[in-house]
Amino acid sequence: MKDRRKTIRMSKEEEKRVLLSLEDTGLNFSDYVRKAINDHPVIVISGIRDLHMQVAKIGNNLNQLTMLAHEGRITSVNLAECLEMLQLTYDKLNEISEVINNHGNCDPGTG
Repeated sequence: MKDRRKTIRMSKEEEKRVLLSLEDTGLNFSDYVRKAINDHPVIVISGIRDLHMQVAKIGNNLNQLTMLAHEGRITSVNLAECLEMLQLTYDKLNEISEVINNHGNCDPGTG
């Protein structure tokens, strides 16, 4: 049962960093603190929402192309831009993987 309330004091700069971290995690402050104190490192990966949007756009573009091909409206496509986006996405996912794999080498919450 969560029946205890705690108040903390922090500087404006600390508050900014916390709010940015919360924004990137999608957690509220209470959940963020609970994860941090229950031996679950809070890894903040800036730009993860942008990466998600990029992957969604790639999927949408591929679905549209597939539909047009099935309708016979197109027979060939230049996928250079799509391949470039996929490469950027792959590179970013590798960076994220490294951060997660090395999280023991940094303080929880710093990513």
